[in-house]
Amino acid sequence: MLERLQNGNTTKYDIEFYLHELKESAQFRKTGELMPAHERALKWRNVESLDLFTQV
Repeated sequence: MLERLQNGNTTKYDIEFYLHELKESAQFRKTGELMPAHERALKWRNVESLDLFTQV
């Protein structure tokens, strides 16, 4: 996945995953609670966990 990002060959799933991780990280830094941060990040993008890992 990182190689695709570096080469500019990302998929919509890669981008969704990256956005999720950035939001989750910000929430985790604020609260120190991983699962609530994960759930907030999913809700923010209106996706489910499986949406982050689906490959084309």
